[in-house]
Amino acid sequence: GYMNFLSFDFFSLPSVSCVFKDYSYMAKHQIFTMAPLFVILLLMMPSVLACSLTKLKIVVVEASVIKELVSAFFFAMLSFLFLIYPAVSSTVLNTFNCIDLDVH
Repeated sequence: GYMNFLSFDFFSLPSVSCVFKDYSYMAKHQIFTMAPLFVILLLMMPSVLACSLTKLKIVVVEASVIKELVSAFFFAMLSFLFLIYPAVSSTVLNTFNCIDLDVH
């Protein structure tokens, strides 16, 4: 429906569904389950980079800055997971659609 943008189901939006019309359900399933992992890895990069550069003594980053980066990472990650949860969960649960075989 017209409220799909709220659940971040971009495949159902008219302009996106035309571009991805050749995607099978399993391809959509894989994208919806793997893409969040890549986004979380990207969100993690600033804090990992600051910690790594400090431990290697290449750049000195204060502990308070590292704590702020880690805190910002967790806030961004949890916000992102909260926003994508409806679309990802419905995509994953659609894997288990029951089919009535009507066997007597």
